[in-house]
Amino acid sequence: MHLLTLYPYYRQKIAESPEGPVRFPWGDAAAWVTDGIHLRILIHDESGTTRAAVGIESPGPDGLWVSTHHLLGNFFIEEVYSR
Repeated sequence: MHLLTLYPYYRQKIAESPEGPVRFPWGDAAAWVTDGIHLRILIHDESGTTRAAVGIESPGPDGLWVSTHHLLGNFFIEEVYSR
């Protein structure tokens, strides 16, 4: 629902950023959970790079982990979290 509501905003930002994937904060900037942190980032990527990462959990920055999920079309959710 969030994507549909703010779709005009996202389309405008995507049009203004023709270089590579475009990233947007998704939901709260950061959610502190009992065992660390959990971030969600909305990504628009037409290149296929993000699509190739779907379903793969990999080490990220600062000891965090990154997991990517397909949302709709060229939109993806990247989750960054501690284990």
